[in-house]
Amino acid sequence: YLADKPIADTLSGEELDCAIQVEAYLRQCVKSVLGVEVTVFSPEHGYAGTLDLWHQNESKAICITDWKSAKSVYPEFAVQQIAYRNAEWAVIGEHGSEQKSWKGKLVKWTPAGVLHIVHVRPDGATVHAVDSDQYDRLWEVFLAARTISLWQADSDGYGGKQPRIKTYMDQVEISAKNGGK
Repeated sequence: YLADKPIADTLSGEELDCAIQVEAYLRQCVKSVLGVEVTVFSPEHGYAGTLDLWHQNESKAICITDWKSAKSVYPEFAVQQIAYRNAEWAVIGEHGSEQKSWKGKLVKWTPAGVLHIVHVRPDGATVHAVDSDQYDRLWEVFLAARTISLWQADSDGYGGKQPRIKTYMDQVEISAKNGGK
């Protein structure tokens, strides 16, 4: 649809049904496409991600839309959306053949005003708009999750790996057999 081409005939029946639902969303809710599969990142906060659709809606608001086909729509999806929204930079462009190269332009990212999750199912699609009153709180949740993730990576000693940070001081063995010495 976006490339003025028919939906690929290599899709399974359920995949085709979902693609038809996405096409219906695009026709009904998208005035102009600004980017597809846009990579955004934040050097300040140390993260990157790829959003599905950056567009302008019929009200001329700038939107970020992500397609989800999970069994349900989960709160974590809104946290992911807020990270996309609050990134500092974006790479706008196209993948080269077989995605081995990238032709893109680095641009300063401007936060979108509207965040959507589109829950796509073979029998329909449901648009879930993230409550803009929750944007600040969702950003706090994202930053907290990022901090925990970094701490886990730094303190992980699983499998005999030497952690980058030491969580505990030197250990002292206590045993009733040697009188606690």
